[in-house]
Amino acid sequence: MDIKKIYLVYFSPGGNTEKVVKLIGTKLAGELDAEAYAIDFTSPEMRNAQYSFDEDALVIFRYANLCWKSSKQAYGFSSRWF
Repeated sequence: MDIKKIYLVYFSPGGNTEKVVKLIGTKLAGELDAEAYAIDFTSPEMRNAQYSFDEDALVIFRYANLCWKSSKQAYGFSSRWF
C-alpha cells in the first residue's frame, strides 16, 4: 500500500493529545513522504461532521482519556467508522 495522506484525528480538551498526535503524524508523514491533515474532534461540530478517507490514506485516531464518561463519549463517535 502506498500511503499518500495521513489523517490525524484527535479529541484533546487539554491540548496534550493534540501535541502527541501531531508529533507522531508529522514524523511519520516525513518518513513516508505523505501529507498530514489534522482533524480536531474536540468541538461538537467537528464530531458531528461526516468524514471519508481514501484507500491511500492512513488514519491515526487518538482521544484523551479524562474519565470514564469522556471515554464512552469518544467511543460513541469513533465507533461509527469501525
